[in-house]
Amino acid sequence: MKLKKLQKERMQFTFNQFYNDINLEVHLRYTAKELELQIREAGIVPKGISGSLGTSGHISAISIYFKNRFKGMKICGVVMKAGTAIQGTRRIESGMKWIHYVEVDEI
Repeated sequence: MKLKKLQKERMQFTFNQFYNDINLEVHLRYTAKELELQIREAGIVPKGISGSLGTSGHISAISIYFKNRFKGMKICGVVMKAGTAIQGTRRIESGMKWIHYVEVDEI
């Protein structure tokens, strides 16, 4: 609550990448398309993509994009070992927003 009060007083904004839907949208519009471009330039036909789960925005967007573009595409989300911590990442139990709304084949 203190943060919200300070933001209002100072006319500031916090992006809050863990809950801001623009996170998913940007990864869908740009990250996934750039990844496909690089894959195609390399002459690769991907069978699967794995990626770490931080906010879950990028792997969720990649899942939406690639599962619609490549038949049989597998998506694997990678989380840190239980009991460990890596700054900027979370475990699924912590409440990732988007991962529950997309098809990820394996965590």
